[in-house]
Amino acid sequence: MTMRSLGRARILLAGALAVLAGLLLMACESGAYPFDIFPEMHYQQSNRPGEPPLVQQVEGSVPTTGRESVLEFAQLSEQDNPAEATLESIVEGQELFRVNCAMCHGADADGVSQVAPRFVNAGVRAPPNLREGLALVSPDGWIFAVITHGIGNMPSQQRLLTPTERWAVVNYLRSLQAADRVEG
Repeated sequence: MTMRSLGRARILLAGALAVLAGLLLMACESGAYPFDIFPEMHYQQSNRPGEPPLVQQVEGSVPTTGRESVLEFAQLSEQDNPAEATLESIVEGQELFRVNCAMCHGADADGVSQVAPRFVNAGVRAPPNLREGLALVSPDGWIFAVITHGIGNMPSQQRLLTPTERWAVVNYLRSLQAADRVEG
């Protein structure tokens, strides 16, 4: 191989690496949040292929699709918890919390997690401690509404958790708060 062909090969290799680096940078798309820990497509508020367009339901109507009625935040906040806080419900809520909530709110729901400092570094409010403050004094319906619709940087969990599962998470949080009152 001559020096001239070796130089061309190096130039071609450098060009190929530059194109690859550009493609990799284009793949690092950022979402609506300061940093996106949930890049999955199911958080996208759009219709999936084959789904009809989402239309607003007339107030008081009953869905015929088997889907849950979409209520406003204020309407959900006023609801009473229909799920009895049984041991089974609390254990289910604990597992659902571990899988869907603990990465931000901490394993003990105390706001201490590996993700919380990233929010602070991004200049936004970190996930709160759910064992005190607003979560402690708010009615069950308000917590259910927050889980359902999301609030601030918290995404909606409506498509991931059924209403029964969301109420189980509320029961689990209430059990933690009750244990804190007994200890304190």
